[in-house]
Amino acid sequence: METTEKIVEAYVRYVKGWFTLPNIKCEGQYEIDLLAVDSSKTRGLRRYHIESGISISGSYSQLTKKPYSAKDLKKRLK
Repeated sequence: METTEKIVEAYVRYVKGWFTLPNIKCEGQYEIDLLAVDSSKTRGLRRYHIESGISISGSYSQLTKKPYSAKDLKKRLK
């Protein structure tokens, strides 16, 4: 289980109070990251299929006072 999945599971379990099942293997090579069940009496039984991930893109840089330019973004040294 990845760190992002653990963070989401901890939030859903401890803050929301939902029951969770992580890493459910499915047919083929598919997998559900997290299945959460809200069984509170006020809402009835609700199920949530939760996928989580993180991406770090190189297209963002340190903040500067320089104006943003889409053309400069394509230049490697800018």
